[in-house]
Amino acid sequence: TKEHNLEMVHLASDDVTIPEELTALNYQFYRHLTPSEAAETTVEKKNDVTNVSPAQLQKSQRKDSLSSTSGTKAGEGVTVISVNNIRQLGNTDMDILNNVVQEYEIPEEFHFALLNRIRIATSITSTESRRRLLIIRILAIAIMAHVIPEQVAQPKLFLYEPDIVSNLAELVHPDRNVPFDIQTVSFFALDGISRYRSKLGEVLTAINASANHGILLYVLRRVIADLDRDRQIYPQEYYDSLFALISYIITTQTGGTMVISAGIVPTLLQLINNKIPHQLK
Repeated sequence: TKEHNLEMVHLASDDVTIPEELTALNYQFYRHLTPSEAAETTVEKKNDVTNVSPAQLQKSQRKDSLSSTSGTKAGEGVTVISVNNIRQLGNTDMDILNNVVQEYEIPEEFHFALLNRIRIATSITSTESRRRLLIIRILAIAIMAHVIPEQVAQPKLFLYEPDIVSNLAELVHPDRNVPFDIQTVSFFALDGISRYRSKLGEVLTAINASANHGILLYVLRRVIADLDRDRQIYPQEYYDSLFALISYIITTQTGGTMVISAGIVPTLLQLINNKIPHQLK
C-alpha cells in the first residue's frame, strides 16, 4: 500500500479511497524443478523435437527462449499471476486459493503467502475486514518483537519498513480517532519494539516522551480523566497496553529521564485522588 501513499492510519479510517489496483491479485514466484522433473522436461522436449518439422522446431525454440525468462505453469522460472476480477475464481478466499493453485500448479511453499495476498485483495475495500487485517498485522509485529532477536528483525522488518514506529505512534494519537482495538494493539507493538536497544530512542521520539504536550502524556491525561468517570469509554485492554508501555519506559535510563522531565509524576499522582470504588484495585 505504500506505493499508493496509504499508511496504517489511512487503512484504519472508514473514509479512505482504495485504488482498484489493490483489489486485484498480483503475485509472482520462482519455480524450482527437482532433478527428476528437470529430466522429464528434457525428455519431453527431445521427443517433441523428433516429431516436428524444421520450421516448427525453429518456432518452438523461440517460444522456449521466452518461457525460460517469464516462466510457465510447469517449467522452471518466474511465474507471474495477475487477476483483476478475483471474485470470478470463487466465493471464499480458500476457493480462490484452490483454483489459483490448481491452475498455475503452485508449490505448497508459496500457498501461505498467496493466501495473504488473496485476503488483502478481497477484504481491503471493507472497513471492518480491513481493520481486522490491520490488527492481525500489528499483533504479529508485537509478537515478533518479543520472540525474535533484534539482528533478525532488522533485515526482516525494519529494513523494508523504516517508518513502522512513527506509523504506530500515529495510530495511538487521540486526535486521529482510530478505533480502540487498533490503538490497543499498537501500544503493545510499541512496547515490544521499544525493547530492542536500538529502537528505544526511536519509540520515545515517535511518542514525544520528553514533551508534556506529546502523545504519551496527552493519552495518559485523557485516560486519567476517564478513570474519574463512573462509566469509562476506554476498554480494560487499552489501559493494560498503555501502562505496559509506560511501565517499561520508566525502567530504562533514557526513557525514565525523558518522561520525568515531561511531568509524568504529577500526572500519575492524580490517580491517587481517584475514589471510585470499582477503580480501586
